[in-house]
Amino acid sequence: MKNIIILLFFALTIFSCREEYTPLVPLNEVAVINGTPKSVGELKDGNRRKASGKVSIFTNGTVSQVAFENIMVENGPNLYVYLSQEIDPKSYVDLGLLRSTKGNQVYDVPKAVKASDYKYLLIYCKRFSYLYGVAELK
Repeated sequence: MKNIIILLFFALTIFSCREEYTPLVPLNEVAVINGTPKSVGELKDGNRRKASGKVSIFTNGTVSQVAFENIMVENGPNLYVYLSQEIDPKSYVDLGLLRSTKGNQVYDVPKAVKASDYKYLLIYCKRFSYLYGVAELK
């Protein structure tokens, strides 16, 4: 009986630990802030991971939004969107989980953050500290 309980415990532990991957369903979100973007960049491949698409930052007063247009990112677990001062994120702002690996997406920048202080937008796997995509913002 004891062996069965131990075996059952290990089976539950192994099979309940699934990695959560980013959804593949394309999104079609639109930035609320209209007009000319304050900075733009092209999403490029990360560390041997494929990524493409356009990144724009729109600002109106103290409100900023990051908009992805036609992005495609290789899927992975725990992919986050960062505004960063360098490619290897040390000084960054976490904008949240990447909601999909495809399509158009919009992320709000916290009001206390000045988006123009950040040179890069990163798609970063937090769990494995791995870069999936990078855009230099100009």
